Amino acid sequence: MEHFQSTIENKWVKVNSIVLTEEQKTLLISKKAEDLIAKTELQETIKGQKYTNLTTTKAKVFNDLYNSIKPTIKEGDLYEFISMNVSKNEDKQSGILNCRLNKEHLQIRF
Repeated sequence: MEHFQSTIENKWVKVNSIVLTEEQKTLLISKKAEDLIAKTELQETIKGQKYTNLTTTKAKVFNDLYNSIKPTIKEGDLYEFISMNVSKNEDKQSGILNCRLNKEHLQIRF
């Protein structure tokens, strides 16, 4: 199963699974001063590997999905995109769109 996310309307990333070794897990919870530099470096490495930007072609698929479930906005409505998460397993997609319509928070599950 693959996971995709957008926190900026029409900009998508793939959320990568990060598998840590036992040594890395231990380092991340360490409170020792001598581990601070290595711990910070590991955190930065994880942060850099967590997301992959999608190509324009791949992002279009998710933009089309977003546009198909986005609520209807009437003239005078105030719409704010918050985020959208999509899980994809083969050709099946599910997820949630978080947004505000006229200051009311909506969660649209699909």
